[in-house]
Amino acid sequence: MKIFQRAFHKDFSVLIKDHIKMWDRFWRKTDILINGEGDIQQNLRFNIYHMLIAGNYDDGFSSIGARALSGEGYRGHVFWDAEIFLMPFYLLNLPEVAKNFLLYRYKRLDKARELVRMEGYRGAKFPWESASSGGEETPSYAKGLDGKVTTVLPHKMEHHITADVAYAVYRYYITTGDRGFMERYGYEMLFETARFWASRVKYNKRKDRYEIKGVIGPDEFHTGVNNNAFTNMMARWNLLIANKLFNEIKKTPSLYKRLKVALNISDAEAEDWKIIGSKLWVNIRRDKVIEQFDGYFKLKNVNLKETDEHGIYLLPSDLKVKDIEKTQLIKQADVLMLFFLLDDEFDLETKKVNFGFYLERTLHKSSLSPSIHSLVASKIGAFKRAYDFFDLSLRTDINNIYGNTDTGIHAASLGGTWQAVVFGFGGIKMNEDGLSINPRVPSRWKKMSLSLLWRQNLIKLEIGHFTLKIRFSSLRKRPVKMYIFNKPVCLKPERTYIFKKEVPEYEWYHY
Repeated sequence: MKIFQRAFHKDFSVLIKDHIKMWDRFWRKTDILINGEGDIQQNLRFNIYHMLIAGNYDDGFSSIGARALSGEGYRGHVFWDAEIFLMPFYLLNLPEVAKNFLLYRYKRLDKARELVRMEGYRGAKFPWESASSGGEETPSYAKGLDGKVTTVLPHKMEHHITADVAYAVYRYYITTGDRGFMERYGYEMLFETARFWASRVKYNKRKDRYEIKGVIGPDEFHTGVNNNAFTNMMARWNLLIANKLFNEIKKTPSLYKRLKVALNISDAEAEDWKIIGSKLWVNIRRDKVIEQFDGYFKLKNVNLKETDEHGIYLLPSDLKVKDIEKTQLIKQADVLMLFFLLDDEFDLETKKVNFGFYLERTLHKSSLSPSIHSLVASKIGAFKRAYDFFDLSLRTDINNIYGNTDTGIHAASLGGTWQAVVFGFGGIKMNEDGLSINPRVPSRWKKMSLSLLWRQNLIKLEIGHFTLKIRFSSLRKRPVKMYIFNKPVCLKPERTYIFKKEVPEYEWYHY
């Protein structure tokens, strides 16, 4: 209200001047300059603009819905789109907005605890669709691919959302180093979500393994499946990271005691998280193909041939929508999401084999799918595929590719496209060891320039095909360790460095 009152009493000319100054500041922080072809620059700025206008700093009062600010699609509800697809843009540009995403979840943690108790589990489980209260807002019915009304089940089975939120919490932590956030909010969220998974699993005594039954993975064509690989591996990650952090906080006795008492966690319970996580079942064939869920390999393999004008496979005319679940056809990236989020857990060959296998079975019936395929394709050296999927994702709303942009901009596609550029083509990666940069700039671009924030360091990059120019400034005035072209370096602030690849490292991998 005070901000409004101040603005109300200002001259219009002053308001316009302030408005322009603020936008200029935003663009200096977030713009990505591409020296390349056609309208790439304009289209990418279109995406960045829509993310900028949707971001907020309201202390967790709100998050960002699946259609951002531009339409009424999904009634403005918040999905995993916010934490997994959108948040990285804010995390590396406007970290206070990223923090706001997580505060939104934390302030509804009691509701997540209530939801989990209603289902007979422990800890906290976040709703598939969330709004102001934090309760489950998913409708019971919606239109299917054939236009007919069908039952909606994600709110009952798509439980990976809980691990997705936990993943976002930890990603925020390693990127910002914000220990205060973890002590006040983050540890509690990670421990309560781990507690949920520990109560959600079932122990298979005969095979000495833990299983998660009756779920829906990111591929929503198959419902009520057992041991969805994405769900199980994200749950395992959640359990193991919670165990690791629980042991780390023992080094801070006052924090350790406070959280143990507040959450009623014992050392034995935290150790169980590690045991369960290490024995969560995922089926991987000898050829390294990860089975999407139990029994997936036994389903009918449909040979997709025809594509639309965008290169997306068309559903065979003789296949009815109701029969898709009997086939290996999938809606969107599912197993491939693992190589996007848990990259370090898989070798290159596993990524290549699974990309090829699932590429021929994916219909991309969700706008978030092309960007993930682009990013994974970049990682394995399938550069033509990477660029084609990037271009498709980039034009999702500019060209109304899915025919429903009138109900709002596809927020996950906005964030996914940005990640395909920064993490895919830019080769930027954040983990516990630090920031690494190993670019894969498309051959049709001359260079790309961007800036990002990493642990309170403003890093400016100019990336070419085989060169990288980097400069950073820091309030701490301390050197920063990074990995450039896979080699460790220690950079000092306020200096400009230029690195060159000694030998081109492109591993062309064709599909």
